[in-house]
Amino acid sequence: ESCTDPAITPSAYTTSDAVISSESVFIVELSLACANGAQSVTLYADVNGRQFPVTRGQDVGKYQVSWSLPHKQASSGTYQVKFFDEESYSSLRKAQRNNEDVNAIEPLFSVNIDHRV
Repeated sequence: ESCTDPAITPSAYTTSDAVISSESVFIVELSLACANGAQSVTLYADVNGRQFPVTRGQDVGKYQVSWSLPHKQASSGTYQVKFFDEESYSSLRKAQRNNEDVNAIEPLFSVNIDHRV
């Protein structure tokens, strides 16, 4: 099911304590409302060229994606999380396979996460 004119309410959490663990964890939760009323939208996330499945919550329109990076790779800064629906994700994967410009593929929406080490 495709989503038109998405309205999102994101929240994000990142770990920063290198003493507790060897990896930084990133979690993005969001509420998604589509102008066309779509409720069963399958989403995928892309962070710096790595793709992750987005899980749907029990409540309608709730989604979550999480990933981790070794602390040495998780430098402070803003991470852009691009969210794709099935159609645009398929185009992204095709562009990757063919060594085409993946930046030409428009995500459904993006969320920026600030991470501080």
